[in-house]
Amino acid sequence: MFVSVIIATKDRYQELHNLVISLTKQSHIPDELVIVDSSETNIVSFTSDSFEVKYIPTDRKGISVQRNIGIRNADVNADIVLFLDDDMLLERDYLKVVVRTFQEDTQGLIGGINGFLLQNGSFKTEKPSQHGFHEIKDLYGCNMAFRAKVIKNVWFDEKLALYSWLEDWDFSTIIGRTHKLVRCYDAFGYHMQSPAGRVNGMKLGYMQLANRYYLNKKHGLGVDYMQFAKHIIANLLRSYKITYFERFCGNMRALFRVIVLGKDI
Repeated sequence: MFVSVIIATKDRYQELHNLVISLTKQSHIPDELVIVDSSETNIVSFTSDSFEVKYIPTDRKGISVQRNIGIRNADVNADIVLFLDDDMLLERDYLKVVVRTFQEDTQGLIGGINGFLLQNGSFKTEKPSQHGFHEIKDLYGCNMAFRAKVIKNVWFDEKLALYSWLEDWDFSTIIGRTHKLVRCYDAFGYHMQSPAGRVNGMKLGYMQLANRYYLNKKHGLGVDYMQFAKHIIANLLRSYKITYFERFCGNMRALFRVIVLGKDI
């Protein structure tokens, strides 16, 4: 199966370098790597003897926009499209397990796959005792593999504010309406959650409400006031730390601008 890997990146050269190295060490080597780079400085092209690299610099920022650019530039013959955050690292058999899972699903019921994270930022866990996979409701965006044919004509929503928080929930929810989404217990990855290139607390707080409000309306779910209250209260209770105070202020801005005034996000 032809595997196309798409990475959207911004100002994380070392993290991207580490990920590319982990891809070259896979027991199942991908066929191509599409890098969409919106870095403002130190833009450096990558090459590899292991697979074709398509390096695309762009001045359009945001993971939704950059991933869509990646989709448009991926090989049309791809069987699997794997989206990775630039601060991911993969164990050697990650791709082998993902490809095997799709191959063994001869009826094509599985549309998308997450690997099993042994690290997600500061949180670490042991390898599970079980094998195989289990069905989940949506996919976590740091590592999402899809059958290429099921995402044909499906795009990441470029209307989402700022760096497009919740774009993974939106995209995978659309696929989940017609296909199974699963997490593989044997495809191991590490999401380092690099602090480089992240938005400030104010912008994140804004997205917590504005993007969720927009997506709830888009998917016909209604306004989730409980979820909004959860974010606001959690940030307020920890507002003695500047980051959470900024998030709370961003919550308030979104609450007034998008929910009260009804303006676009």
